[in-house]
Amino acid sequence: MGQANTRDPRSQEVAVPVAGQSIASSQINVLIADDNVTNRKLLRTVLEYAGHTVLEADNGVTALKFLEQGQVDAVISDILMPGMDGFRLCFEIRRNPKLRKLPFIVYTASYTSASDEKLAMQFGADRFLRKPASANSIVETLHQVVESVQNRDQIEVKIPEEAGVMRAYSQVLVSKLEETIVDLSEANKNLTERSTLAEFIASVSTTLSDANDLREMLQRCCDAMVQHLDAALARIWTLNEKEDVLELQASSGMYTRIDGGHSRVPVGEFKIGRIAKERKPHLTNAVIGDLQVHDQECAKRGDMVAFAGYPLLIGDHLVGVMATFARKPFSQNTLDAMDSVARSIAVGIRRQLTERELRGSEERFRELAENVNEIFFVAAPEGGQVYYVNPAYEQITGQKCAELYQNPHAWLECIHPDDRARVHQALRANSADLDHEYRILKPNGEIRTLRSRAYPVKDAEGKVVRVVGIATDISERKQAEEKVNQNLNRIRALRDIDLAITSTLDLPTILKTLLAKIENVFPYPTVTTVRLLNRTTGELDALACHNIDLDDWKQSFLDQRGGRAYQVLKSHAPLLVRDVLSHSDTVNPTLFQRYGLVSYIGLPLVAKDQALGVLNFYTKQEHVFSPEEIQFLMTLASQAAIAIHNAQLHEQTRRNFERIQAILDTALDCIITMDRDGKIVEFNPAAEKTFNYIRAEVIGKELSELIIPPSLRERHRRGLAHYLSTAEGPVLGKRIEITAMRADGSEFPAELIVS
Repeated sequence: MGQANTRDPRSQEVAVPVAGQSIASSQINVLIADDNVTNRKLLRTVLEYAGHTVLEADNGVTALKFLEQGQVDAVISDILMPGMDGFRLCFEIRRNPKLRKLPFIVYTASYTSASDEKLAMQFGADRFLRKPASANSIVETLHQVVESVQNRDQIEVKIPEEAGVMRAYSQVLVSKLEETIVDLSEANKNLTERSTLAEFIASVSTTLSDANDLREMLQRCCDAMVQHLDAALARIWTLNEKEDVLELQASSGMYTRIDGGHSRVPVGEFKIGRIAKERKPHLTNAVIGDLQVHDQECAKRGDMVAFAGYPLLIGDHLVGVMATFARKPFSQNTLDAMDSVARSIAVGIRRQLTERELRGSEERFRELAENVNEIFFVAAPEGGQVYYVNPAYEQITGQKCAELYQNPHAWLECIHPDDRARVHQALRANSADLDHEYRILKPNGEIRTLRSRAYPVKDAEGKVVRVVGIATDISERKQAEEKVNQNLNRIRALRDIDLAITSTLDLPTILKTLLAKIENVFPYPTVTTVRLLNRTTGELDALACHNIDLDDWKQSFLDQRGGRAYQVLKSHAPLLVRDVLSHSDTVNPTLFQRYGLVSYIGLPLVAKDQALGVLNFYTKQEHVFSPEEIQFLMTLASQAAIAIHNAQLHEQTRRNFERIQAILDTALDCIITMDRDGKIVEFNPAAEKTFNYIRAEVIGKELSELIIPPSLRERHRRGLAHYLSTAEGPVLGKRIEITAMRADGSEFPAELIVS
């Protein structure tokens, strides 16, 4: 309906701008008559933007009421309106003495011919505009028409002659009605076709969305083409990329078999193969004579008229070919619909193939995931839901998978209490990208070590949509690593101990260092002692101990003979006792109770197949010695035995040297020792007194140059050389008389024994 003018009506006469006043700068009251709301809205926007006031009417009758009630400066009217059209409105305005000077502009999209414009001018219109017109054109035309009425005071406005105009109007109206009937018929036909095509597209869309299998989907699409497009034959092939061959998947209409002559079409051969190769549709409404259709006889027998073949493409990627034969021409709307459907079917094929690959991947994944020893899981990014976890979860953790599905945080309850806080902290830091190790405590009390790795899965925008992860039981590996580390530590300890105990030949220092180093090797409290065999008494003397009072320890053996240490010494083999307090060989448990000693291992100290003593090792908690620990202690005992043996040899050598030195120093005879080069290495005090040399002066000098007269020196050298080469010495072990020489060169007779 119309809208009332906001200005107060002052007169029912038309207000025309005064001559000489600028129309462009004046506000014009414009009445728009048009039954189309959108058209009225567009015109209102244009005119108000130009600074004018707008009234609206949806037909000629309403427009006349506005003109009778309010002030209007100009009318812009459509022609085709209900109730009263634009022609009649213009005629009524020109017949009305009060309104006949009113500027009237026809603005129409229905009556656009030259005869229509002529008729409008006969009805008294000032200007004829065809829709659509530009905003500038509309405003300029309005200004021109309003300005032109300034001269109508002097010129008589021509009133249309009703009979003549109405005859012309009737002729135009009849012509328009005939055109409208034809248009309606064509529109109805087009509407029916569009409805059919809409049903066709809807049927294909439904098929693409709910089909569960590729062949089922494509067969239903072919059936839809036959049903809705009245096609004689519809077929769809998919591309086998490995073989570059199109494989027939569905056929409907004249032929329904898919294993016939065209079941496999090489790309590039026949019309179907060429469509695939060129990736362009082949469309014709003249099958007979089309060189692309090689089997013309078959086309004639089937009365084929039209063919439409489309490559099924996703972008530039070919997935198949769709082809349709019909016994009547395809309209453009039908071709457009098939083109749209071809694109949808291509997407459907890709989706089905992807889903098939996905199902295969899922089957392979599930087969793999359910047969591996690692825990595999898929979860929501924030851990609020577990989508999948494999059966290994139950085997490793002892917890049911169902518990984890119900409570995604149930796995945290398996974590060892000592590791739980650390794992929680790692999860808070980054729950989607983790690599950490932790221990779990199984329901049966068993402790296992896991390594858990989680990786984020992101969408195209980089948002994390899920987390996948693997948790591996690395208990055996950790144990192996610990053993390797223990072995390395023991090797280092053996090296350090060996360096320490071989850096001295002092037996007390060796024993003290040995026992102190042993304590650093083991992580639990220990007590160590060493007892060495006294070959004079046959007893094991208590020589060294660590982490126990020496006097207290020695006192415990005063009344004891035999026992475990003697068994070790006699057998040359280690002896293990799990609990010395309850062991039958324990005679006096007081010492063990006082120091809390529980488990024991005794190790023989053997060097050169000779038992030197026993290394005793006690723990302050019950302990089962592993084979690796026993082997380490045996190696340690062997090293210690060698060091002890060397220290004992050194002590024996020292004593022998002191004894020999005492003999040399107190002997009345001269004792001179030389090496194989004839150089003096020993010169006792009696020799110093006899030859008048100081010992320090002669050590390292040739004997022949000092005490043998010059006349005998060559003979001495030959005799020494002969002895060194043949080991024969005629004077060895015999007492002979020789001539010797003092430091002052004087000679004297002497007795000589060479040994």
